[in-house]
Amino acid sequence: MDVASGELNAWRNTFRVVQSEEAWAAQGEWIKATQPKLGPGVKERFAAAAVLDPAEIAAARAMRKVIVERVLSLLAPDTVMLLPTAPGIAPLRNTPDATLDVFRARAIELLCVSGHAGTPQVSMPVAKFDDCPIGLSIMGARDCDEDILQLAVELAK
Repeated sequence: MDVASGELNAWRNTFRVVQSEEAWAAQGEWIKATQPKLGPGVKERFAAAAVLDPAEIAAARAMRKVIVERVLSLLAPDTVMLLPTAPGIAPLRNTPDATLDVFRARAIELLCVSGHAGTPQVSMPVAKFDDCPIGLSIMGARDCDEDILQLAVELAK
């Protein structure tokens, strides 16, 4: 099943905009007042969040409503969704920034589904590739956190 109807890139961008707007709303005044030394990537993301276009934020919030409706329609009570946790094995520490950005974008496409919908998700290491763990996520309907944790415990036996 294609959960995002081929729109994972749009879902990721929606997540990025909403997350950026929320992060700036929570931390922007502090950042402007103290000008902390932020790490690479974080600094750039906060700088972009500071100048988000209100129209882009409004469009992202509208799109998020559509996404939430779609995900919740797929997660009826007593239903779980299984999906990969990441697009591949974790990148190495010395991976070039451009490669990390591609990996991060692909990972967010998988991870933003639960974040958009406000649903619980747990990741389990289920296999190995090149001696590195590969994760499988279990996502459930809202308010079934304990149920998916119990399922993860049962599957781990």
